[in-house]
Amino acid sequence: MDFNVYDVSIPCKAIIESGFAFTITNMHKTGISTSINVHPKDVFLVLKDFKNYSQWNPWITIIGEPIQNARIKVSRRQLSLWKSLSHKIITIKAPEQIIWRSDNWLNLLVHTERAHIVHTKADGSSFCVTKFYFNGPLAKIANMLYIKKIHKGLKIEAAALKFYCEKHFKK
Repeated sequence: MDFNVYDVSIPCKAIIESGFAFTITNMHKTGISTSINVHPKDVFLVLKDFKNYSQWNPWITIIGEPIQNARIKVSRRQLSLWKSLSHKIITIKAPEQIIWRSDNWLNLLVHTERAHIVHTKADGSSFCVTKFYFNGPLAKIANMLYIKKIHKGLKIEAAALKFYCEKHFKK
């Protein structure tokens, strides 16, 4: 698989421009990228199909509609327990990106954001980047406690997305 790791604790101008409202000095991020041998439009269709999200990613379920500024409920599995939090879609631009951020009381302490960005390679296939951000007063602590687990989860998620897309779509 074609994974690249993004540096942790690097500011990202695009996130500020997309409405991320905390100070940039507390931002921490990790990310994964992978090549997927299908057309980017097909990858984007899979990413924005919230009703069937768990078909390719059994660790996450999403309730809500994939539209700009929509509130969604994202549930993730931790061991045998499911944890649900409210999120808001802050960017959706077909066929290239979908970004959602946490939208709950925890934002006062630590704010999270997940971005899926799909690029078109020269051969017409996809290059998908998934990024995860922490920000806010406790971002540094959250980063120290969770970033390795989140990075590992993103790696597994990228592999699952690649497998699902290449199984269900042709380039």
